[in-house]
Amino acid sequence: MSKNKILLISFTIFLLVLVGVSFIVPRRTTDNTSSLSPTPIPAPPTIINAQEKINVSGVEINDITANPIIDNGAGDVLFIQHPKYQVVYEEGFEVFIISILASPFEETRREAEDVFVEKLGITKQEACGLDVTIGSPSYAGVTGFDGKNRKLSFCP
Repeated sequence: MSKNKILLISFTIFLLVLVGVSFIVPRRTTDNTSSLSPTPIPAPPTIINAQEKINVSGVEINDITANPIIDNGAGDVLFIQHPKYQVVYEEGFEVFIISILASPFEETRREAEDVFVEKLGITKQEACGLDVTIGSPSYAGVTGFDGKNRKLSFCP
């Protein structure tokens, strides 16, 4: 089985688990109706001096595993979630998967690539040293996507 098929299957399973967990995990609500509790004093803002870094395929990137949106516990993290795209990092393969979820494919792809580079805190040239796959799940019905996985558009 090819690496792309394994990655696509892994990503599909990850998405299914992600959707399943979102239905299982209860949502917290707050009740602010009590008039007996004192008004809390806000804490001073925390100043973060520097973003922690990790090394992926020889490229120093911001540590996207520190505060992921979702972590499946096996080293796979969802770290960018947008209605038009999402980005997952699979630590075991050192691969990033950008999933395009809205049409048109090429326009959304460029937007997702820009956010990806910004979130990692690297240049586009450095991003070309990473293993990145860009595609679209069949359920998204994205126009302009021909079913082939892509690499970053600005890489040779």
